[in-house]
Amino acid sequence: MEKYLTSNAICKKYDICKRTLSRWEIMTPWGIPFPAPAFGNTPGAVKRYLTIEVKKWERKCFKKNDEDTETTDVIEPEYLKAI
Repeated sequence: MEKYLTSNAICKKYDICKRTLSRWEIMTPWGIPFPAPAFGNTPGAVKRYLTIEVKKWERKCFKKNDEDTETTDVIEPEYLKAI
């Protein structure tokens, strides 16, 4: 397993664009912000995220509870409700 994931790899994994990824760093539809990049946060640099932090975030956001498996509601983030 790679220690770091690039922003390109993350975008491909979740089928999102880089702008969405930067929004997710503030807040996601699941209410848990995406982990901050480990480095490469300067303009023009490729952001790299710790794989272990991304995995932890996935478990928090996508954990399956018995009571949640029945629900198919989409949670709309607060910042989209104003649009």
